[in-house]
Amino acid sequence: SSVRSPSRRRKDYCPVYASGPFAILCTLIEAQEGNHRRSNGRRQLSLTENQLKRLAQPRCRANFYDRQIGRGSRSAFACMEEMARRNLVRKEIIREGEERWALLPNGEKMAKACLAFEKAVNDTVPSFQSSTEKANRN
Repeated sequence: SSVRSPSRRRKDYCPVYASGPFAILCTLIEAQEGNHRRSNGRRQLSLTENQLKRLAQPRCRANFYDRQIGRGSRSAFACMEEMARRNLVRKEIIREGEERWALLPNGEKMAKACLAFEKAVNDTVPSFQSSTEKANRN
């Protein structure tokens, strides 16, 4: 019989601030609620890979487009399969093989927590947001 001690419990997943998963979750919940910067108040329950990369990139330290040279290097978007495995997002195949990504209920909860954390950081350290966006532009 395998009995786990309290110190060896599996930790709950929590994405790191400004990481690929964090940026994706924040972007998907904003799209779902019609609050992302290009939505014009229109809700989108799912986004294509290109839409998601374009909208999430400003809040992510890593690059969603570039694969760095080196063995095992992946773009920041490579986290999507792991997030799907954790039941946070799902990939939908729409007409003609178009792939779209959407939040699952667990992902919605986590995305709302990530967005609240991001807001708290930006309210506390207003210059942090502008410095992150400048770094992503260069």
